Amino acid sequence: MNASQQQFVEQWQAWLQQVAGKVSQILQESDTGCRALLAQHPTDPTVMGNALQAIHLKISDIQQQVSSAWSERIEYTVQLGEARLIQEECEGAMRQLMRWMDETWGRFRSNWRVEQMKAMWGPVQQTMSQPVACTRCGAGVSPRLRHVADSVTCPACGAVNQTSPSQEVYMFYSTGPDVWAEAATLDKRFAIDRFRGEADAQLRAQSAALSFSAPEEPAESAMKWEDMERDYWTTYFAARAQIMPSAPEEQKQMVESRMKPILDELKRNQGWCKARGIEGAVEIARTPAVVFGGDDWGPLRPDQVEEFFYHAFMLDDARTDPPRFHQLCAQLGYRDNEHFERVRMTFNRNVDVSNPNLMQVQLNARNRASRDGMAAKAQGNPLLAPIEGVTCEQYAAVCAAMAQNLPPPEIQRMLAQNGMDQAKYDRVSAQWVQRMRQDTEGVIANIYSKAFGSAGAGQFGGMGQAGAAAMNGQAPPQGVQPASVPFETFCEIMGAQSAWSATGRDVNAMLKQVFNMTALDWSNISSYWTQKMMTDMNLGMRMTDLMMRAQQKYMAM
Repeated sequence: MNASQQQFVEQWQAWLQQVAGKVSQILQESDTGCRALLAQHPTDPTVMGNALQAIHLKISDIQQQVSSAWSERIEYTVQLGEARLIQEECEGAMRQLMRWMDETWGRFRSNWRVEQMKAMWGPVQQTMSQPVACTRCGAGVSPRLRHVADSVTCPACGAVNQTSPSQEVYMFYSTGPDVWAEAATLDKRFAIDRFRGEADAQLRAQSAALSFSAPEEPAESAMKWEDMERDYWTTYFAARAQIMPSAPEEQKQMVESRMKPILDELKRNQGWCKARGIEGAVEIARTPAVVFGGDDWGPLRPDQVEEFFYHAFMLDDARTDPPRFHQLCAQLGYRDNEHFERVRMTFNRNVDVSNPNLMQVQLNARNRASRDGMAAKAQGNPLLAPIEGVTCEQYAAVCAAMAQNLPPPEIQRMLAQNGMDQAKYDRVSAQWVQRMRQDTEGVIANIYSKAFGSAGAGQFGGMGQAGAAAMNGQAPPQGVQPASVPFETFCEIMGAQSAWSATGRDVNAMLKQVFNMTALDWSNISSYWTQKMMTDMNLGMRMTDLMMRAQQKYMAM
């Protein structure tokens, strides 16, 4: 490097050091603040969680500033000559800083979450050791488990007592197991992130050198990633079981649920598939017959542009599942993969890309494909089997009713109507939540969301019903007038919640204070407008500006 080039690199590295110093200062000051918060609220993890979220936003903002600063400097490196050499050195220093920020912040966050759990443990133990009196005769009863609801028969009078954990016990066991597991596996996660960063950097370098084709990650590297991830999740769920006991088979199921999206990605790597002895993803065919074969509209007419995009999304989503892909090909009217690709080339040549409605047509097709793909995944899915006779839809409807803050007698009547008492509901709820964690494809969450909105609970229940209907591609139920909250207000609330979260305020309390809404109300409103944006891209284009304006407004308040 010449003197000008060396000076540029040194200035960039010096600026990055200043950024690192700023991050260190923020975390040092935050450390003192977290210590004070823990002393004031030892049994309420919500306060600490809000504070950590605010710190995270500060760190993320600094990382965004670094990325923007580098983007502004790239053109100048070309003027200096030897652009690639300078960029490699400067980008390497930037990636190193970003990794340091991620790991330093990760350790800080994990440490304070663990400290919060430690502070809670003494009161939790004390609460769980306190005697429980029979509601009929006052004699002592002994719940089998103190961190979940239970039905306990009094040995003195035979009355069946419904026992539930206290708030601090419930909060400890709902967050503590994952806090502990995260802390126990932090170094393994950082090692995976570093490994993936190095692998990606090597692929980028090879891609720049080859220029004519994107290289595939070597099979050895892909297999190492798989092994590291499996080791991580195995250790994670074993550590989690130290606080929330679970059988080895259940731990294994949780590991496999976390591995599925990783394995789906690895199936696109032909070397990995060959090494593992499995059929790889169906590749996009680019044979001479496809490229030079002339127009072939297949089962479609030239004017069926949206239907073509629907076919393309459905088939491309299924490429990591070859049997499903070939089944879809036949179902949609294609002889094979090559035939479909010839039709794709035909539409690509003939579609008018200047049509202003083309993006909306693609969005409509994407929505249809997502709905149908999710429906296919739900068929025969063992995770959707009823729990103690309670389906996911029933559970969601009960949750919607309970979100209205009904008086205890009404809650008990509503549970009885659905074949549950409080103890059974708590058991069923815990298991459905557990299954949602296992379900990396979101099938359960999708069904739950539709059933929750369909219940029509709360002051904006009509919006929830309309949103749920839209998730099924249907019109709102007859008589429902859903749009009672304007789109502008929806965006304002989103921006306000972002600002409240960034400043460490209780989002639900502020939502009630400022907009007179509950979490249930917001769920219904959000469901409605989210679905509307999926059918009207103009709304999505307006959302960001409206939301950012609101965020700035509420940050200043």
